[in-house]
Amino acid sequence: LTRPASGADYYPDWSPDGNRIVYASGEFGNGDLLVLEPATGETRNLTDSPARDNFPSWSPDGRSIAFASDRDGDWAVFVADVQSGRTRRVSGEGNALEPSWFPDGSRLVYQSDAGGSFDLVVTDLRNGEHRRLTDHPAGEERPAVSPDGSWIVFESDREGGSDLYRMASDGGEARRLTREGYNYGARFGIGRAPSGNGTPR
Repeated sequence: LTRPASGADYYPDWSPDGNRIVYASGEFGNGDLLVLEPATGETRNLTDSPARDNFPSWSPDGRSIAFASDRDGDWAVFVADVQSGRTRRVSGEGNALEPSWFPDGSRLVYQSDAGGSFDLVVTDLRNGEHRRLTDHPAGEERPAVSPDGSWIVFESDREGGSDLYRMASDGGEARRLTREGYNYGARFGIGRAPSGNGTPR
């Protein structure tokens, strides 16, 4: 689908209607976000900044894209309007990366080191409030929200290795899901999971 003349293309994410893909590209010397229409091969820049823009995530209604950028010096989470390209910062202090949308589009969860090590933070886009879901000296990274909004799966080294954990989306105790090897970047399968399961794939 892409053939960059230089650099690399990475972190693709489908639009909810399946007609477009947003991805980060290093072709122009930094990390810009591009939107691709696979049917035609046409691309357009969503961002064009000397900073690095990365980790794009399409909103459930298809109107916005959340991403991380170091345009303010530290890494922060921003939301861009797909049509106009206008962006606004939504994360608070510290470095923030890897945003994931809740299914109603009202909140984002991401990793933030505002407390020292990376923990999971939820930002309510309606009022700008930030809530830390985890508070652990280990790194809690790469969160993903389940399709029904009930669960968050994330990567952590809290027990030595790099394993996947699952917790309720409103916080609480985390359950370890993997125990061997290096595990990261989990995503939930699309569709209905068996009742009470919510297992990521």
